Amino acid sequence: MENLHIQVSDLVFAYKKGEPILKQLNMAIPKGAIYGFLGKNGAGKTTTIRNMLGLLQPNSGTISLLGKPVSRHSSVLFRKVGNLIENPSLYEHLSGIDNLRLACKYYLITERNIPIVLDKVGLSKAGKGKVRKYSTGMKQRLGLAMALIHEPELLILDEPIRGLDPKGIQEIRKLILEINDKGTTILLSSHILSEIEKLVSHVGILENGKLQFEGTFDNLLNHINASTKLRIRTSDATRLYNYLSKRMDVNLEAPWVTMSQLSDTGTASLIRELCSEGYEVYEIRKDKNALESIFLGMTNKNTN
Repeated sequence: MENLHIQVSDLVFAYKKGEPILKQLNMAIPKGAIYGFLGKNGAGKTTTIRNMLGLLQPNSGTISLLGKPVSRHSSVLFRKVGNLIENPSLYEHLSGIDNLRLACKYYLITERNIPIVLDKVGLSKAGKGKVRKYSTGMKQRLGLAMALIHEPELLILDEPIRGLDPKGIQEIRKLILEINDKGTTILLSSHILSEIEKLVSHVGILENGKLQFEGTFDNLLNHINASTKLRIRTSDATRLYNYLSKRMDVNLEAPWVTMSQLSDTGTASLIRELCSEGYEVYEIRKDKNALESIFLGMTNKNTN
């Protein structure tokens, strides 16, 4: 379909004659999306990505990137795709700049973008240094620069913030959003759920070789509105529990009283009521680990 930049249909893949890792997998990633691809270690995320890039051959099913079918001979198609899979493949005896020069030759482009991408990933000063002297985070940055050197229409990133410190994570997050703002579709595989939550427009949760959920991030959050909690800590948790339990479903988890989330208006109304009833409200919070709650729920129910 024209509006899908990645489409996977009934994909089956197994190593040799073992149990299939991917089982009739279907994915649909719209043009312009930042798609968070989630799953526990061993769920098949990297295997899926390797199939997408023609590095592995599916047993059955089809994959299309940018509206074109993928095969091992899709070299022209892959020149429109940038990728960073697990640890980047780098020539460590060469400099960062020389690694990028080789990438330019592969993509059949000039070298004019080399200083631009080095600046984007924060390696302008380190570009002339030998890669063998780079830290893990610097190698990850160089791998991302190589994925961006040809200004791809589609960017596939497998754990792109691996090895980065908090400042580096923040910088790469900003860069990913800037790239997407310019029209690039991004598939982002990561186990750092707090980062996914800050970036994505769409989500796919992989477990047992199939997607347990696929859709917009907002739709994903709607799945757990009833199960996420509002937590209240007051001067007397037991008294508050007894007061609220007469009219709503609450739990006592001292020093907290918990209940299903309320709307912002409902929360404000409850705070005013408690204050008028003489409660000293020390703290009130809504669960912020919504994505983690969904992820754990969807993956744990299908463990082998």
